[in-house]
Amino acid sequence: FSFIIAQNTSYKFDYFDISKGLSQNQANAIYQAQDGYIYVGSQGGLDRFDGYDFKYFSHNPTDTTSIPYGWVNAITEDSRNNLWIGTNQKTIGYLKSDGSWTRVKLKGMENWDRDGRAWWWGFISDMKPYKDKVLISSNGNGLFILSDNNEEHYTSEQKEINIITEIFVVNKRIFVATQAGLYELDIVKREFIKTRISESVNGFAKGNVPGQFYVSTNDKIFSYDYQNDSFFELNIKINKNNRAFQKMIVHDKKLWILNEGYGIIVHDISKKSSIELTPPSIKSKEHLKMIVDKDNAIWIGTSGYGMMKYDSGKQKFNLYSKDFPSGNPLGFNMSWGATIDDNGNYWTGKAEPQSEIININKDTGKIKRYLQSNDPKSWFFNFVKINDGMLVWKGYPGRAKRYWLKYNYNTDKFMEIDFFTLFPDSIRGSWGQTHDNRTFALTSRGIKIYNGKSFELDKKLNSNFANNKFPRFDYSVQKNIIYMREP
Repeated sequence: FSFIIAQNTSYKFDYFDISKGLSQNQANAIYQAQDGYIYVGSQGGLDRFDGYDFKYFSHNPTDTTSIPYGWVNAITEDSRNNLWIGTNQKTIGYLKSDGSWTRVKLKGMENWDRDGRAWWWGFISDMKPYKDKVLISSNGNGLFILSDNNEEHYTSEQKEINIITEIFVVNKRIFVATQAGLYELDIVKREFIKTRISESVNGFAKGNVPGQFYVSTNDKIFSYDYQNDSFFELNIKINKNNRAFQKMIVHDKKLWILNEGYGIIVHDISKKSSIELTPPSIKSKEHLKMIVDKDNAIWIGTSGYGMMKYDSGKQKFNLYSKDFPSGNPLGFNMSWGATIDDNGNYWTGKAEPQSEIININKDTGKIKRYLQSNDPKSWFFNFVKINDGMLVWKGYPGRAKRYWLKYNYNTDKFMEIDFFTLFPDSIRGSWGQTHDNRTFALTSRGIKIYNGKSFELDKKLNSNFANNKFPRFDYSVQKNIIYMREP
């Protein structure tokens, strides 16, 4: 058999497309409502996903309670839990709790001729809740603020400011990403206030420190201090010629950046390192929207493959075998025994001729080999952690010759140790390690604790077992409790 190993650096995605029930494969917008549903805006309307099935909302020209006409580009939820959508046809509306839609006319859009541009110009680019109101941005016609029976429309004489891609609300302040740079809306003065970021802005993400958020331009990412109107550039370590930065999110202290036409960038904020996700590890180079849901999973809308989901809470695996991965193959298919050390690295032994012990680094996936042998016989291995390294048994059923090894983290070496040094009374057993890092052995004479040199009987522990019926083989360590089978 082959074996598999969890890798912290792997990013593997589940895909939800028309084959799974999604109405369209282009997911323009994604939003999670307060009730937990995931809503997906597409060229065909809106889909609602409950984790199992999709419900489709489509426009019906003869039914005024159906969803507004157009490709759904923006989704949000107001203070009364109405679900709002905006489209590429300048139309908006909201879904009420009874399942019916209310269409809303934007007066500022009715007579706007898109400045003579193409039919799709002026689409609703973003929507955000703001107190008891809804903020709505457009691609060319500025910003709207809607409340009950009231519409406020904010535009600038400088047309580039009216081309807004995203809205960001922080501490009741409203920032907009425009073609002219980063601006803040002053509602009282009814004007957009220029900030020190003057490059065309494409997206925002919440900051990891108070008073700060992230801003994306075509080829740069800034950390912006909105209290002092100052910023600094993050060192995104990818080719400057392969940059077209768009939307962003922060997830587990990493900044995810949609890089249009190239893929996705994951930038580790603390380590200041960046990796690129490109085909074939992901299906598409074109992505449109990202969110982090309540379960800390990432949802990403693609231009042709529906939604993709990354769930860091699910176990992710990379396969290592005789021939895989091709650039760093394991070299064998049979292994025996395994452990994960204090650094999170994976260890196992080759259970084939020419035995060896291997270590797979959790961060790089690189394989390091120890105790390589030309012995034509196969061997089994058994590992247990100790405070400064590991103990390893190397043997084979029915074979008289056995080896006892000790590995030290500091020296990164194995040394053979005498069996009677480990077990002075010659009685060994199944071993393991407790939640508080005590290494133990279950033997026919009782439970033994490793003292750094030898396993010794623990009289206090063994006094809990009547008639010397000590557990010997089966056990399970669950946090600070060890479950053992009575013999």
